[in-house]
Amino acid sequence: MALSNYPAAARFGYPDQFWWAFLVTLAELLGEGPQKIIPRFGHDDRVQDSKVFFTTKAISWGIVVCEIIESHAEWQAEARKSMDEFSNQNNLKVVLLVGHTRNGEPGVVPQIEAVIGDEPMALAQHVFGIVEHFGV
Repeated sequence: MALSNYPAAARFGYPDQFWWAFLVTLAELLGEGPQKIIPRFGHDDRVQDSKVFFTTKAISWGIVVCEIIESHAEWQAEARKSMDEFSNQNNLKVVLLVGHTRNGEPGVVPQIEAVIGDEPMALAQHVFGIVEHFGV
């Protein structure tokens, strides 16, 4: 996988935690792994705003990975800004926000779309289905 060292890989879930299992499954579905992973972690050491860059079938695309997708407007605005910057800096055709869980008050309608799942293999299959739709 495209992480620079063992400690970074371990923080990202190597060898068998959620995000590592997600990335391995997604790589298997795509037939290749990510070109680059820029890991970021929140104050609680959870994956937060990590960028994963892929090139599949000559199409560049990426995912922004967050352990918890928050529903409040400030967090969502920052997530949108992060996705837009990632897309613009790398000329990406598709950028998806991918999360493990959602945190929010009942009745609050999220202002940003996210792909969320509590089972890494099913989440990877869902992401694969979305990007496949874009010709990736």
